[in-house]
Amino acid sequence: MEVHVETDEEEGALALKQLVEYVVADLGISRVVEEVRVYMDVEKPLFYIRVRKNPSVEKIEMKDIVEMKERGIDTLEMEIRREEYAPYLLQMFWEAFGEERVRQIRHNRLELIGVTKEDVLKLPVSDIKEREKDTLIQDMIFRIKPIGFRIVKKLDADENVVAYIASENPITEDDIKEVEAVVSRPPKPLSLTEEEFMKKYEKPRKLYVPYKESYV
Repeated sequence: MEVHVETDEEEGALALKQLVEYVVADLGISRVVEEVRVYMDVEKPLFYIRVRKNPSVEKIEMKDIVEMKERGIDTLEMEIRREEYAPYLLQMFWEAFGEERVRQIRHNRLELIGVTKEDVLKLPVSDIKEREKDTLIQDMIFRIKPIGFRIVKKLDADENVVAYIASENPITEDDIKEVEAVVSRPPKPLSLTEEEFMKKYEKPRKLYVPYKESYV
């Protein structure tokens, strides 16, 4: 994963880069994200973030995430073995079979009425992976976005890219043009290293010398 940050000051850019890397690591999505590009104009103020998703999607099948057992002539019992997929599966089953035929017994256990194993296995489970990826990326973006930048606008991008612009003030067409002009150029590499940054703000160690007369 590549992270590129541009701001008015290199120290601020490096701190923001570290924040991006921390959030990505905290969400566990380093394999999902291929590149993050951030631009911030502190004076305006204006914040832009573009996330390029990793186009390679983990190949999964329904049998990898659920266990099914037929009960009686018209009931299919299901246990969702990978709980992170539970909300997506529930929505998918509602859309495919109707809410009246899908009962949620517990968070990871369902009953499907009048549905066969073959019906479930035909569903496009790869769509779930894409939905999960998009949800995590949205979460990442809004963790990184400055808190006071309440006005947010999603920008047009291709299916593999998510881009937002945010500000404290109304966003104008000129703001968007400014951002597009900056990110159309190759990112500027930072000359300040993380080691130099950390060393600059590292508190100096104080040498403690005990007072002689405190000892007998």
